[in-house]
Amino acid sequence: MGKLVEKIIPEASDKSLTPNTERSHRDSPTLSTPTGHDSHLGLDVLEESVGDDSPIGLLLNLRQMDTAVQSTQNMLTPEAYLANQPSTGTSSSRHEKLSRTLYALFPLQASVDAIVNFSTGIYSVASQFYSVHDIIQGQTEMLSAACDIPPVTSHPALLARQLLKLIICIQQLKPGFDFEKVQLRATPTQVMNTIINTVTNNVTSNDDLVGTHEGLECLIMQGLWHKNAGNLRRSWLSYRRAMSVGQLMGIDRARCSTLKSADPSSDPAKRTSTETMWFQINSCDRYLSLLLGLPAGSLDSSFASDEAMQGLTATERLERLQTVASARIVERNRNKSTRDYVLTQAIDFDLETAARSMETGWWTEPSIPTFERGDHTAMLQILHILLQINHYTLRVLLHLPYMLQDSTDDRYHYSKATCTRSSREILRRFISFRTLVNTPFSCRHVDYAALIAAMTLLLSYLKQRGSINLPQPMPWCAQRQEDRKLVEVAKERMQFLAVMNQDKISKECAETIGQMMPILDSSDISLIENMNLTDPGVVHLAIPYLGTVNFHTSIARKIAEPTTFPPRESLAVANMHTVQEGQSPVAIRTPRPTAPALLAEQPIDFASLDPTTYSADGSVIDGMVMEFEPSNDSMLELPDLTAEVEDWVLQGVESTYWSLLQDNDFS
Repeated sequence: MGKLVEKIIPEASDKSLTPNTERSHRDSPTLSTPTGHDSHLGLDVLEESVGDDSPIGLLLNLRQMDTAVQSTQNMLTPEAYLANQPSTGTSSSRHEKLSRTLYALFPLQASVDAIVNFSTGIYSVASQFYSVHDIIQGQTEMLSAACDIPPVTSHPALLARQLLKLIICIQQLKPGFDFEKVQLRATPTQVMNTIINTVTNNVTSNDDLVGTHEGLECLIMQGLWHKNAGNLRRSWLSYRRAMSVGQLMGIDRARCSTLKSADPSSDPAKRTSTETMWFQINSCDRYLSLLLGLPAGSLDSSFASDEAMQGLTATERLERLQTVASARIVERNRNKSTRDYVLTQAIDFDLETAARSMETGWWTEPSIPTFERGDHTAMLQILHILLQINHYTLRVLLHLPYMLQDSTDDRYHYSKATCTRSSREILRRFISFRTLVNTPFSCRHVDYAALIAAMTLLLSYLKQRGSINLPQPMPWCAQRQEDRKLVEVAKERMQFLAVMNQDKISKECAETIGQMMPILDSSDISLIENMNLTDPGVVHLAIPYLGTVNFHTSIARKIAEPTTFPPRESLAVANMHTVQEGQSPVAIRTPRPTAPALLAEQPIDFASLDPTTYSADGSVIDGMVMEFEPSNDSMLELPDLTAEVEDWVLQGVESTYWSLLQDNDFS
């Protein structure tokens, strides 16, 4: 009998292991493991042929008891399950091939050292997981282990995390870095694309591998890389996946238990807190949702409660309050109602309250010193200016739907003034920031903010003279010249970045602003003759894949009876927003501004002017019409939903902007 047992058990074992062994050699490591039915086929067949009281039956009963225990353990809560899983830090047999594949993507250690030490990218990574105070105090693992290459036997999540750090550092290298010294196997772009594609396809898309603390960090870093690369939609998907995985882990709950770690040698005290990770995921998700016109993944703002913000610095509290405001703006944009403007005023009040909580002088534009690795003063100044830009960008996007509304309604004057003032503040800071930080793949959101600000400031001149009650900080002509200079310098900075870094986004932003610059000139009748326009009364802005926005600028024209002015009532009717038969349903008719050149020789009481204004010589200044003309090219192939920047440069940021501006449902 003993010999019979010895003979049967190896046969059963061989049958049970064969499917697993063969599949592990045949399939990719990213594929799911065999089912329980496949893996125990040999033993299941054996069970039917033996009795319970036989030696083999006794052994099989022990296996069934073990299976029952495992089934009971699987009913634990997600937090208890993740916290009690063993962590070896090494790759299991089914992940060995994947670990070897990931390990092979690392360049030489000397090359890694040179890249990480020359780049500021590691600070961008650390800022996703730690406060600036913790970074300065060295209370992070990411800075101390930034150059480490994990062993080939490491868990795939550990290898992927270090690879993502590496490509973020490559992405944010300063112009002029000598790549010949680091001996990469391919061009920097090819290296980054190979790594991001391998990690995405094999690690961050694998539910088992991202279900750890390090796996969740990989998803966040993947989103950061795509965001700075300009792949906003892929970045949005990465952060949304991080949010879903994080919720399964319970990081959105108060007092979340310690997450399972793939690296037992790491110091738990220096790992990112789950509360901080939850905040960062929401912050990035809401920012991208606002730019792309998509819903926010979560409306939970527990990270901004009084309890959660105890012990935080003033700048950290401001950052969290801005994230709360972002979600409220996203919700307002998606759920329009007759009380939209009331909600807008409430959000604006909260933003201003948060702004006033900062110390005196904090909102003065800071001077940014040249940022070098380890320069903590420069790091604080950069954070300072980024928070200022974010504040002003939120205020522009908050009030944008009302900027071109009927200026005869006093409540919209504040929205227009807020948009113009905030746009100027953004552009001033953009110029300062991008003069020193001339790597566009670092803090990419600054470039989108500058584009939004430039377009908004130019569009404000569509109704500059119609908005007669707005406070003017200087004579109108002088203000226009100041704004022209501001926009032109910002455009030149974008063009410089586009050439220096071969950056398509900076190039596209500069070209968009260039197409809209004639709006500024058309507000001055003396400059119209010098405008190089095929149609001197229309400024065109082409939006890829969507169509063209036409701005019918104000042109002075003679009327038959210059001394006979229409009654005020007829002017009001003429200025009402109406959609006539055959007119584009998205056309917006705005009040008619006054051309300053026709009125410069005599004092004008602007408070007494109608939105439609007549000049002293009897000319009438035509109202401006902004209308959208959809593309009629039926052969035009639209980009994929997750198209990269190579195929869709602005990723839909521009279409979201115009949708907000011309949405007539806001009231």
